[in-house]
Amino acid sequence: MKGVIFSEPKKVIVSEAISKPKLESGDVLTQTLASGVTPGTEMNFLLGGCYSRRWPIIPGYQNVGRVVEAPAGSPLKKGQRVYSHYWYRPVQFEYQGQTYTDDAAGHLEFRGGPPAHPNLIPLPDDIPDEEAALLSVVCIGMHGARRSGASIGKKVLVIGLGLIGQFAAQAARALGACCHAVDLVPLRLETAAKYACERVFNGADDQVWTDIQKEGPYDIIIETSGVNALLDKGLQCLAGERNEEREMMRQGVVYLMGGRDKVEYTNMLAHPKEAILMHSSHHTRKEVHEALRLLKRGALTIAPLITHRPSPDEAPRIYQAMVERDPEMLGVVFRWS
Repeated sequence: MKGVIFSEPKKVIVSEAISKPKLESGDVLTQTLASGVTPGTEMNFLLGGCYSRRWPIIPGYQNVGRVVEAPAGSPLKKGQRVYSHYWYRPVQFEYQGQTYTDDAAGHLEFRGGPPAHPNLIPLPDDIPDEEAALLSVVCIGMHGARRSGASIGKKVLVIGLGLIGQFAAQAARALGACCHAVDLVPLRLETAAKYACERVFNGADDQVWTDIQKEGPYDIIIETSGVNALLDKGLQCLAGERNEEREMMRQGVVYLMGGRDKVEYTNMLAHPKEAILMHSSHHTRKEVHEALRLLKRGALTIAPLITHRPSPDEAPRIYQAMVERDPEMLGVVFRWS
């Protein structure tokens, strides 16, 4: 079967010599309809960042498939659409004369595993394949907005407006918060201003952090870029100056969503404010169902954020554009059928 492989640092190939997952008793087999790229995580892998393991590796974890094989009595039926991430049976492939076994990642033609699994979710008919293929990045953003405490009366600054930053901002707005954001890319700023934020700031402006500080203080900073140098900038805008009437309520929150090897910031910017630093890790199954509900109500939106819909055969070109930071690229979904 076909799949995308990160064969070496910065090198992507498309192979048709990958084994189908070996099914166990009771398993179902799905054929991929669409798979969503997770730009931050996948670029981290491809460039040898903190998530990276050995090469070669099959990337991705967002997949929409149709059940093509299901045993009698299975809770999933043939023809049913499902969304999955980190699911499930491994596959084998060869590269430069060696055989490798890898997890059944997102960018594969077929995937298989148990029909009852927390990471496998039947899809309603009213969400298109391409939108469903980005459900994890939607939910990671939503998870961050929820855990950080975004709500009515709170002021939120999102640093970085890739997909996860966009959806964190949308979720913060849906929770009632006043949301601002900063990024370097005009397309990202325009998108966030249209669908999520009351104000956006161009990070390329010399006075941008002076302007942001004037709009602060912010109760919550959601940091999605993974750039440690921006933490001090955010802390300078964070709520928490001493107020004797609210002496036990000084803490602003910095939610660390961007992956990084180490967290580095100036303690004396956080210490007097008693800032709370929170760490992030993926999302829950319930949040996928909540995202589907909010999408149906129009409280979240996905389709306008999808800028590229290539076939998996175009993967080398697409990832090269990501490495080169194509300013016109935001959401990418591979169309398999």
